[in-house]
Amino acid sequence: MKRAARINLWLVIIVLALGALVAWQVRREQAAQEPPLTVLDTAAVSSVRVRCAQCVERHFVRDGARWVMQQPYQLDADQAILDRLLAVALSPVRVRRRVDEFNLARIGL
Repeated sequence: MKRAARINLWLVIIVLALGALVAWQVRREQAAQEPPLTVLDTAAVSSVRVRCAQCVERHFVRDGARWVMQQPYQLDADQAILDRLLAVALSPVRVRRRVDEFNLARIGL
């Protein structure tokens, strides 16, 4: 076997080993993943209210394929921002904690 062929064979073996290692790591991470925050079907959501202590409450309503802000005034909403807001509900959870570990009043609940 020529030297170039031997080097190519070793390179193929290394690439296959790295590919197997990556596939193993991805499967391992997927198996260790916590379930998402909720199992909410974001396509079925028709209304979103945003409330916070220092801001005006906002109410968004889905009108067909677009979102419209109803409160504090009528205005077309940015679809991408509302999609990102709804995606928070489907976010993966890194660590789950018991509710008694928190002072609910302190975090606004």
